[in-house]
Amino acid sequence: MQLSIEAYESALALYPDDTASRNNLALRYDELEQYDKAIVHYEELLRRGTTFLPAHSNTASAYVS
Repeated sequence: MQLSIEAYESALALYPDDTASRNNLALRYDELEQYDKAIVHYEELLRRGTTFLPAHSNTASAYVS
């Protein structure tokens, strides 16, 4: 799990607009119950106008958790 987090963080350092990496990173944090970190990335996806519908429900779920 930690390797995937590092990989997604590296990808975002190079390509901050990469919505797939940002979403997947948020999901990894969600799985680890690190909701504060997940919310930061979900909120960034929403701020950037993502069209990926699950990002909205995942953001809400992270806030509830």
